[in-house]
Amino acid sequence: MFRATSIGLIIEGENIIFIKKHMQIIEREYRNNEEDFLKIRNLLIESYTIKKSFFNWGVARWDIVRYRVQAKNFISGEKNFLQKHHLWETEEGKLVGATLTENNDHDLVIIVHPDFQELEDRMFDWAEKLESHSSKNIKTCVYAQNEKRQELLKKRGYKKHSEAEYMRSFDLSKDIKDFELPKGFTIRHVHLLNDFENRINVHQNAFENKGFDLEVYKLLRQAPGYQIENDLVIVSPDGQFVCFCVVWVDDTNNFAEIEPFGTHSEFRNIGLGKALLTDVLKRLKARNLDRVYISSGPEPALGNRLYESVGFSDKRKAYWWIKDL
Repeated sequence: MFRATSIGLIIEGENIIFIKKHMQIIEREYRNNEEDFLKIRNLLIESYTIKKSFFNWGVARWDIVRYRVQAKNFISGEKNFLQKHHLWETEEGKLVGATLTENNDHDLVIIVHPDFQELEDRMFDWAEKLESHSSKNIKTCVYAQNEKRQELLKKRGYKKHSEAEYMRSFDLSKDIKDFELPKGFTIRHVHLLNDFENRINVHQNAFENKGFDLEVYKLLRQAPGYQIENDLVIVSPDGQFVCFCVVWVDDTNNFAEIEPFGTHSEFRNIGLGKALLTDVLKRLKARNLDRVYISSGPEPALGNRLYESVGFSDKRKAYWWIKDL
């Protein structure tokens, strides 16, 4: 591994090249293809392997952004959206940094290899210059444990604002509580086409999100980390899907993420969420995984009490940092 004490800057054609000791880091646009998608995916997996925690996103979040949250923008090649995705590579083509947007709302996501954190300053330079053409400010989400990133943001004029999200985890070496399903309800995974409408309806209701339609659901099922046996639902006595989640497994690092998790508004507070979560934990423990992660919005988001009641702990808070441009 190279660890630089200084970085130089030269211009070569349309590329900006950073010199890291004897290594060149080349900046380029994100190409909307499978190769670049997988490069970011592999960087996320590698960074968790090195840090043993979410130094960057988990790989599931990138799958979900590409195949659900912004699936239609990626498919259509929407220019204003894609221009916010940018890559930094070694001259051998190894990806060591990426700037992304999750919500296409002047939000900046920095993905960086743990051994190349000094690139962050220049990555912010690039993103701020781009956003200054269309926005009066830029925002980025940072977990409280990332002290180095926060110090950089302070130096760059960012101000810490509201809580953005929480991350909790469950250590699968611990005992798992038992919560029984109400009589007549069952848990199973989604089957084929005959389940699609039912699955879409419960998602739309739980999150009040009509944008999650048949097209998006079919795209989600194409994500590399999607497995049909991990697309789980609770079925009511009359056959309606009333609670659901998708589990994403990082086999390299032996952990799982649950995203999304939701319950139909007419079936809350009767124990369905607890029953599905504990069922998931038992399934993953049987696969000898080490840990399970789940995210939620800040208080008073509905999931917070539920996740803690099941035994998810080690709550980590992320905050929005905002800079006027």
